[in-house]
Amino acid sequence: MANETEVHVGLDSWTGSGYPLFEQMERENPSIAPVDLGSMGYDGEESLYVSDPVRQAAFEEFGLALDFYKAYNTSHHNPKKYFDSVSDINISEVAWCNTTEFTNPERISLYLQYSGDYAGAVQVDETYVAKCEDGHWWRAPACRHDWSACIPLVTGGAGWRLQALMSWAAAYGIPAAVGVSNSWGNYVKHVTQVRSLFYWWLPDSTFIDMNPSEVVFPRHSARAWEQGDKRTGAKGSYVSKIVSNNLQAKSRLVHGFVKNINFELPEVQRMLADYETLGAKEAACNWVKENPAIWRRAGCPLTPIAAPASAWWTATARFWGTARGRRSVGSAQRAAPRRRSSTTWGRRTGACSAHQASSRPTPTQRPASRVRRVPAAMPRAARGASIVRRASTKVRWPKQAA
Repeated sequence: MANETEVHVGLDSWTGSGYPLFEQMERENPSIAPVDLGSMGYDGEESLYVSDPVRQAAFEEFGLALDFYKAYNTSHHNPKKYFDSVSDINISEVAWCNTTEFTNPERISLYLQYSGDYAGAVQVDETYVAKCEDGHWWRAPACRHDWSACIPLVTGGAGWRLQALMSWAAAYGIPAAVGVSNSWGNYVKHVTQVRSLFYWWLPDSTFIDMNPSEVVFPRHSARAWEQGDKRTGAKGSYVSKIVSNNLQAKSRLVHGFVKNINFELPEVQRMLADYETLGAKEAACNWVKENPAIWRRAGCPLTPIAAPASAWWTATARFWGTARGRRSVGSAQRAAPRRRSSTTWGRRTGACSAHQASSRPTPTQRPASRVRRVPAAMPRAARGASIVRRASTKVRWPKQAA
């Protein structure tokens, strides 16, 4: 069939700020446009974060709460002592400012309009770009006079949430030097190996072992953000469930189940933590066993069945993603070991069954590598992941540079 899609269900689709693109696809390609079945039950979160070890050190020594924006005001505190320095990050791993959102005249003009920080910008022709004295780092007003007083603050992509990061630093006296890691690998490296502030989002498991805390800013003002004033906290992003427009005709049961099922953000984060240690199959089966009321209420009639102890579990996952000007399609296949397992997969119903006791999963059941994000920018409207793809491949989409 010419217009048949390779994926029929997409969960955790960040369609929020990219919804105009979603609607455009519906208008221009009605025969293949996906259908939005509503919220996942939570909003995606993206903001400024601090790692738990750094936060705990400040709190235990002085009761300083680094997950609150006022703790960074140098008139009353010295937050820099709990962080590393900009010099601890190899400058060759930081993007040139002129290749990032630092040179976006619209965003920088809005930053200047609401901050008044013209010393932090340079006029080029009739527009403004951010002033990066060394070509890589933009220094906030609170530490512009002294490089050594700056806390490294890193983001990725072309500058995810860059205008907001600059606005928060200027408005609340945060002594930060803001830089854009020049690759996904370097972004992860700068967050995990350097005591820094960093942009992050939830749900995601990349930094889950660090147990990061979001830095709390004044309550989000939708009107202010709409006008380009990003000094208040960020708003959660709409995260949806999307399906192919022919799914209902193929299976009303699956269509109805996806429409009715909902999750909570802490619940999803726990599943991602299980994925890291147990693997996709065990993480999914644990959720099924622990939450029968939820999936039954959503309309799933499946019940656990006993499968032969020697049964092999095999699943084929296909996944897709449309990035800005690029598409990636792949498949992954995993076969369970011959040994006995605590969970098996029902051959006829696909139901997770816990009919045996077992030790921890073998290496073949564990993920081959930690979760990594596809290092290519893309609008959230295009972020979709099939149920099986999300459970087995854990591809991560990059964020928008708002």
